[in-house]
Amino acid sequence: MNASSLEETVRRAGELLAAGDHEQAAPLYERMLEAEDGRAEGHLGLARTHFGQGRPDEAARHLRSAADLRPGDAEIQGELALVLRRLGLTGEASVAAARAAQLAPQEIDFHWLNGALLLMNGRYAEGWAGWGQARVLEDATSETTR
Repeated sequence: MNASSLEETVRRAGELLAAGDHEQAAPLYERMLEAEDGRAEGHLGLARTHFGQGRPDEAARHLRSAADLRPGDAEIQGELALVLRRLGLTGEASVAAARAAQLAPQEIDFHWLNGALLLMNGRYAEGWAGWGQARVLEDATSETTR
């Protein structure tokens, strides 16, 4: 798959996914897995497709693959944390949320998620600290918008 074909496939698959047409989007994302440059995006798209179809186990599998291909992507780590939480894997979800917060320290939602998962795992001091960090970031954000 050449670069322009990959770009068009990414665009079309994204449109279909946004429209809720998971059945049409899935084969496009599967084709992206064949292209070196599109592999992580293909896994991410398939994860979102499977999650939208009520298959969080398949979504988690593809998110793990996407995270392996792009370990520095906070968005993937955050989505992985949410899906793992949905599966009841709060320990693994907490690791992914902490990684997302580490990769994107200004993203408030990652800190809230990380704190909540730590609290769910009985790690209260760390959980409250995560929420405290989110609160500090929220306060700083609201100060700059006043």
